[in-house]
Amino acid sequence: MCTGHRRLRFSQLFLASAIAALGIQHACPASAQTYDPALVARAKAEKRLVFYTGFSGNQLYNAIKKGYEEAFGIPVDMLIARSSEVHERLRTEVMTGRTVADALIHGESTSKRLAADGLLQKVDGIMGAAQLAVAPSAPGYSLPAYMSGYSLMVNTSLVKPQDEPKSWRDLLDPRWSGRLLGDDPRANGAGHVLFSVIVEKFGADFPRAIATQKVVFGRDLGVDQMRIARGEFALRFPQSLANMRDLKGLPVKFIIPAEGLVYVRADIGIASGAPRPNAAKLFIEYMLSPSTQGLLANNGLIPVIKNAPDAADPETRELVNRAKANLMGTSSAETQDAMLALAREVYR
Repeated sequence: MCTGHRRLRFSQLFLASAIAALGIQHACPASAQTYDPALVARAKAEKRLVFYTGFSGNQLYNAIKKGYEEAFGIPVDMLIARSSEVHERLRTEVMTGRTVADALIHGESTSKRLAADGLLQKVDGIMGAAQLAVAPSAPGYSLPAYMSGYSLMVNTSLVKPQDEPKSWRDLLDPRWSGRLLGDDPRANGAGHVLFSVIVEKFGADFPRAIATQKVVFGRDLGVDQMRIARGEFALRFPQSLANMRDLKGLPVKFIIPAEGLVYVRADIGIASGAPRPNAAKLFIEYMLSPSTQGLLANNGLIPVIKNAPDAADPETRELVNRAKANLMGTSSAETQDAMLALAREVYR
């Protein structure tokens, strides 16, 4: 069994917490997984890895960090913040020639923007890339790492089974007025992805109608999902399937509407001017390994490699498989700016 956990002290924005208390599964080094010894040696010589991600509110990354550290003996520092905040931080670093980040995981649309803005460097020769089941969105600059599904979550103490929403359109039912908590669509993140897909599927009048429901928006996934669990609100949207592990035993339920759920495909790349490119390349290979892809499935995420291991837990496996079969859509880098502007107009 893997043991040990270092606290992060990179800055006050670098988050760390005890994963054992939350029941998060972490990746132990898999004996079947092999890596190029020369790459491993170069990565170890760089002495650490700095990793930025725009996915917050889930303790999974502590498990990924732990597995990488124990597999290679390379300490990992993480910055976990809103995607837009990480984007601007990286832009400042690269423009000033003081890049701190090595590896980055962002949504597919953001990764394409990072590549177009010259904030990612070329990456090739990645072990495991041939096993990808989905094509890269920014070929040569980033690779798919996993897919994350987002849908609805209700507090089961406040919402009876017969009253649970069956469709996204049910959010307009007067019963939910003043009882909705959403992820803010006016900044890049899960809320913006949902907003983009909703506009595409139902038209701009739909989010305008939601605005009349006295919806409250937040920007911290971890805090906001606990507000549902505590009963401050009856329903949250969109809720991360992966984060449901954090809420095990609490009065909450994940619901997939008839139209399906939205998803974010997380891509992984290397920052332009990364001071530790070998540690970053090794991290990409680690993320695409069967053992880590199995870890992702165990934590409610959809793997991206062929023949990836299924989640061991039957409940998690059922939800992940149902999510894979009911993907409604995702956002687009090409329409991102227009959708952000529309969201700011609708939700002033």
